[in-house]
Amino acid sequence: MKAKPLSANKARLAVLVNQCATPGLGSLMAGRYIAGTGQLLMALGGAAFILLWFARVLKVAYTIMESTGEPEMRHWMGLLGFGLLFLSWCWSWVSSVGILRQVRRGQEQRWQTVTPPPDAPAVPPRIVDK
Repeated sequence: MKAKPLSANKARLAVLVNQCATPGLGSLMAGRYIAGTGQLLMALGGAAFILLWFARVLKVAYTIMESTGEPEMRHWMGLLGFGLLFLSWCWSWVSSVGILRQVRRGQEQRWQTVTPPPDAPAVPPRIVDK
């Protein structure tokens, strides 16, 4: 099944959502379901790791008040979360560039079908009643 072409406004909105809201949602809006799902899952996984890391940091900060020992901090969850989120945004940027190129190609093809061939006469033909 061939997807219908994107309008320029819908493509701009998809790029804006992809870059400023959530990576993957704009790709899904543009009809790129596999890439959009991958970007969205990667972004949600990164956000989950960041939240888990932050909860762990708060727990360690709370235990510092009750104990005198050195707290043991593990930052791998935070680093993994920020890395996944960054990679999903980079992937959505590549996808956004592809969406804009797809729209530009569609617009160029429409203009090519509308423009007359180079050997066409400059004056349109007259319709004469018989």
